Amino acid sequence: MRLFFIINSLYRRSKSDRLKLQYRFGSTHEYRLTESTGHATDLARQAVDDGYTHIIAVGGDGTINEVVNGILSSSVFDASKPMFTFLPRGSGNDLARTLGYDESIDSLDQRIQRSNGMAMDVGFARFDKSARYFMNVMDLGLGGSVAREVQNYRRGPLSFLAYQSAIWKILPFYTKGRIKVSSKEFNYAGKALSIVIANARWFGAGLGIAPEA
Repeated sequence: MRLFFIINSLYRRSKSDRLKLQYRFGSTHEYRLTESTGHATDLARQAVDDGYTHIIAVGGDGTINEVVNGILSSSVFDASKPMFTFLPRGSGNDLARTLGYDESIDSLDQRIQRSNGMAMDVGFARFDKSARYFMNVMDLGLGGSVAREVQNYRRGPLSFLAYQSAIWKILPFYTKGRIKVSSKEFNYAGKALSIVIANARWFGAGLGIAPEA
């Protein structure tokens, strides 16, 4: 078992958590702090290329998104490996809310030790000249603007207010944009405040956008 931990350096406990994880799992595994936006994607791709059996994101939904994109964009990715899990440390933790994951390292250890994981769908979206995978939700319009604002929010004791603060900052001045969305099951073109494609139940730090997802 070879573990590769990708730790979002923006949250205030990142260095402390790295020490705790090293103490729990041992020094033979890899523990990397991110250095910039997008670095988690590069680290995850490297971990797949180097043959690690488990990749663990330590952060929030944004970190998870970056890591998943790194895993799935690796040229040597095999659907049976590596195993992926995460330790919730974000301002929203919406995917963790859907999956019932708590913030304890004990629970993380139990997930890693299980020999059988669970299968989960992953979404794939193309927009303009780029494309991204997503495990939680993909949203256009207001939700995207809020997420971009939250991305710049330093994680700390009041980080749970990041989404609420961003919504109140953006919503009063936000105007509906013209959006075109198409898939095999759904087509829409017109003005919209927000369009959400939900693979899981929650977004925006606990807003139940798709209760049955």
